[in-house]
Amino acid sequence: FFDIFIDLTPPDPPVVTGDTPTNNPRPTWTWTPGGGGNGTYRYDLNDSGTWTQTTATAFTPATDLGEGTHRLVVQERDAAGNWSVDSFFDIFIDLTPPTVLEVVVVDGLSVLVTFSEAMGAGMAIAANYIVSGSGQGTLATSPAAVLPQSATVYRITWDSGEMFLGGDITITVSNVQ
Repeated sequence: FFDIFIDLTPPDPPVVTGDTPTNNPRPTWTWTPGGGGNGTYRYDLNDSGTWTQTTATAFTPATDLGEGTHRLVVQERDAAGNWSVDSFFDIFIDLTPPTVLEVVVVDGLSVLVTFSEAMGAGMAIAANYIVSGSGQGTLATSPAAVLPQSATVYRITWDSGEMFLGGDITITVSNVQ
């Protein structure tokens, strides 16, 4: 005589995370076990209906995703073969660069720039800015400082030199998330 135990209890769902919003068209989702699982996972991107089984704890798409919200659903299996309930994380991909709404010359050594949306990491690093144009005058190519005035307004300043009145200035920003 022996007892048969049927395990129908699923493990706790994994915890799925990622960076959002992002301008990376191939973002990475990561997850950690929720408890009670055996380290075998399956995931489905954007409700495709196709599950991929893995023992990895991260997923990066092999091809670029379009702008918008993308959902990764992850489940974990236990030793009895039960799958956890869905756990998911949404990542918003923003591929539209912000626009400059307004530039105000404060004086010969500083300008205020207003962007269409809050800016990300790297925005306050002066080395990420290059100034050019006939109005650059004797200003250095990169400013001395970039100081956030709000989430969308930045004050760009130079220590010395002067802009030329009536000339045009182009400020190029790179390496900003």
